[in-house]
Amino acid sequence: MKAIYVICSIMFILGSLGCKQDSTVNEATQEPALSNQSPETTDQVAQQRDVSGGHDYNFLTDKILIYNTVFGGESGANMPQTNDWIHLLKSGLYLAGRSKDQTHTGKWSYEPKAQILFLRPDTKDFKMSEWTVKATNDYIILVGTQSYGNQSTQIQLIRSEVLPQ
Repeated sequence: MKAIYVICSIMFILGSLGCKQDSTVNEATQEPALSNQSPETTDQVAQQRDVSGGHDYNFLTDKILIYNTVFGGESGANMPQTNDWIHLLKSGLYLAGRSKDQTHTGKWSYEPKAQILFLRPDTKDFKMSEWTVKATNDYIILVGTQSYGNQSTQIQLIRSEVLPQ
């Protein structure tokens, strides 16, 4: 088990050394049909996040992000797993799913100075989450933060034009 953490740490360090943002622009963005469900929360952190405006972070929005590897964290039907995917749209909305199926939608925001990605699902079936982001041209590493109790989770994402099988 320690070997997994060592390998992940090495990948994280190498990824941090080679960070480079992609500067290409993807103009073709489709908006999802959002459900009318809205998570009721008293979490002040979530209420302070601004997810109403558009976002222009090409390294996050350029393609569909496929969960290539998931380390740690809880297990369960709605917890991150290999072959899950998320598509962050420039509008601040996202689509997420497992294999070819869409499971939920939500809103996202990114704080570039802190390199923090915040995800707020539109359904209570999925938990809000906050992630430290490390990116290269080939992949993105998400490391959970303590804010929503996912600090033991690390996810390696790869960019793709198509959904996983």
